[in-house]
Amino acid sequence: MPQEESILVKSPLPSMDPAVCQKASRYAVRVFEEMSKRSKLLRNNNHVAQFDRDEILPYLGEKLGTGGFNVVFELEKIVLDDPSNEEDQQDDGRREEKQAKRKQVAYDMKTKLAVKFLSDDALESQEEFCNGAADLLMEAKYLAALAAHPHPALIQLHGVCAEGAAGFGRTERAGFFLVIDRLYDTLDRRIDIWKEVQRRKLAMNNGETRKLLTGLFLQRLLVAQDIASALRHLHKLQIVFRDLKPGKTRERVSWMLMK
Repeated sequence: MPQEESILVKSPLPSMDPAVCQKASRYAVRVFEEMSKRSKLLRNNNHVAQFDRDEILPYLGEKLGTGGFNVVFELEKIVLDDPSNEEDQQDDGRREEKQAKRKQVAYDMKTKLAVKFLSDDALESQEEFCNGAADLLMEAKYLAALAAHPHPALIQLHGVCAEGAAGFGRTERAGFFLVIDRLYDTLDRRIDIWKEVQRRKLAMNNGETRKLLTGLFLQRLLVAQDIASALRHLHKLQIVFRDLKPGKTRERVSWMLMK
């Protein structure tokens, strides 16, 4: 398959020690195994498509943002490799099921997707690398498990790195990645807009202003309803979300599960 130039090659690769990469990979697995010992939800999370790096990374678009240990890029398209070239030891039925999931994501991109992986800053520090790898793997496992229990107000995981946690052992960027919904708006940005609109309209003080302010209030109620509904859904699954904040919430669509 002809390769397009990835935006990841346009900046120097951070210094990455192979031993540190392997340590981060093992640490991520160890943390997940320890934290999931008593979790029935995390025992069965084979509900998302798996993609190779060359099917995803050459087709990254604009950088959408950074946060914590990670960076997020827009995904412009997915170009699937020929499955006949794979040395797959699985039976035909299992292989067909796996390929069907991949095709559904690649060919039904009705909405834009995004790719999330560890940032260069996280890769340059052994401690940050290990903690970031564990954090991202846990996020992948939870979101994969939630794929079997979807909710309209929760972000959706569409795919993961086919190598799994072993991908952290690569001395390359994006050794492990998630394919997720693309966020167009966050609640902290929306709050700023609401404040600015309210400030301007209150100065006018007329009938149209009162109608607009009523509409803004209803928007806020809808957002609160979405968040409460999503939290209730997670609590029914015995998941406690410990890092909810406006920057991880988008109006009427989704919020990001991190821990």
